[in-house]
Amino acid sequence: MMKKTYVFPHRIWQQLFAASIALLCVNVFAEDVYKDFWVAAEKAPIYDKPNGLAGGEYTWAEGVQAYTKKLKSAPIGWIPLLKYQANPALSTSYLWLRRQDLWDGKPKKVIACWPIKRIEYTVGHWAIEINFKPDGSGVAEELTDIADGNIGPYKTHAYMSQNIVLFSALDKDKRFFFTAGYKPEDRHLYPNGTKEWTEQTLFDEKELKGCTAQPVVKQKNTRNPSR
Repeated sequence: MMKKTYVFPHRIWQQLFAASIALLCVNVFAEDVYKDFWVAAEKAPIYDKPNGLAGGEYTWAEGVQAYTKKLKSAPIGWIPLLKYQANPALSTSYLWLRRQDLWDGKPKKVIACWPIKRIEYTVGHWAIEINFKPDGSGVAEELTDIADGNIGPYKTHAYMSQNIVLFSALDKDKRFFFTAGYKPEDRHLYPNGTKEWTEQTLFDEKELKGCTAQPVVKQKNTRNPSR
């Protein structure tokens, strides 16, 4: 005999209340649309207000997020940070970064002398592998199946400016992969300012004959893959 499950009235009210809270959270989150930025300076001081007191800092290639609505009314040259990134030592609803310390967000297509042959990057339970050619083109494959089950392979390409490099899929769902800093000193990528969670293989000198440590980019950008 099939076992019946009864839902008592008080449980129905509990479920309705929980659903209402969930809907409210979705609406609040929808209003807090954010935009990603990355630090291009060696250090980016955090201010309690534009031209105010500095307390703490972000370092090169770290990612930060700003409120889009607050961004529209922000003073010229200043970026408001999301509340959850606030420094508890500063008593303010928003914290601020100088725009001059952040990436310009205008990457150009790498066309030659890309030094990285392969990178494997792991963040938590997510991992990705990208195999490149010296012209900056590559094939990416996610090594872990998360959410939608699509793991690739995907065509991708290195786009960079100010030694910040962006990677996203050129086909299928155009998904964003990651952004990283690039150091000419060792020709390695630094996602979120560190290469600790990466494995990287470089092309040999013969494959990069005639190249310097700086990849060559197309001067006129015909595509902006930023988020």
